[in-house]
Amino acid sequence: MISLAKLQEQFYNGFLNALLILLKKDGNSNGSMTNFRPLSLMNIDYKILSKVLSVRLRKVLHNIIHHNQTCGIPGRTIHDNVHTIRSIIECYSRNHEPIGVVQWDQEKAFDRINHDYLVELLRRFGFGRDFISWIKLLYTNATFRIKINNAISDSIPFKSGVRQGCSLSGNLFVICLEPLLHNIRRNPRIPGVIPPGGQYPAVIKSIFNGPSANTTIKLSAYADDVTTIVFSVDDECSTKATFQLYNKASGGKTNEDKTLILWCSDWLDPPPSESKVNRNWGDFLGVPIDTTGKFSSSELTKIVSN
Repeated sequence: MISLAKLQEQFYNGFLNALLILLKKDGNSNGSMTNFRPLSLMNIDYKILSKVLSVRLRKVLHNIIHHNQTCGIPGRTIHDNVHTIRSIIECYSRNHEPIGVVQWDQEKAFDRINHDYLVELLRRFGFGRDFISWIKLLYTNATFRIKINNAISDSIPFKSGVRQGCSLSGNLFVICLEPLLHNIRRNPRIPGVIPPGGQYPAVIKSIFNGPSANTTIKLSAYADDVTTIVFSVDDECSTKATFQLYNKASGGKTNEDKTLILWCSDWLDPPPSESKVNRNWGDFLGVPIDTTGKFSSSELTKIVSN
């Protein structure tokens, strides 16, 4: 059946139709649509095909996605992100050096991906024509129906985004985000930090298995949760400009109202910023970290008690 659909370049009626339900995000009490996460419920045939493609895709992701991104990459975990940020903050705190850690918020990141952008990226990354044709087939003429209060809407064309609830969505999204992260890493106006020992060739060779590895850390990413390092207004503006370029290409949108800066310094005030600045603690991927790089004991107590 699936092979026949590939030959005919179309699936049977209903194969690409999803039932979309809305899940309320944690910590939001109002009923605004922005506080709900869409989840696509797919049929079994679709799930089997998307799972097969996802398994194939995961075999090569570690070769094309930088180690700064950990979501959905075999051998990488969310703990890598948390401990990286903790270690950087702790190192600068011990030396009484000021540093800012920015958590960039992207509005409906999974739902705004432009499909033409996705297909072109797969080509640029070197995926074969056959694999790309499968992805195009899954997203061409795709539709969804929304279920609200036990009422189901008419079918609506699926014009943008990757389907949350599909095995492929996370893998496709990290591919879509990689150009943004790559441009941040290669931007000379964003300095980043060199971890302790990173200036010694012997240490670089033993950890990264090669003398030419660049150990400068400019960001940490888990799916759309992107964290960068800033020291000045120029650093923040350069990073923001890189986000704007990515948004123009991909259809993304940076939510500046929810972008947060954790400023870590016991003697220097933070530089002027358009983003909200916190000088106490920040929530990194669900883990409360204070300005010394330690887990915030008061916030951890709240989590345990809840």
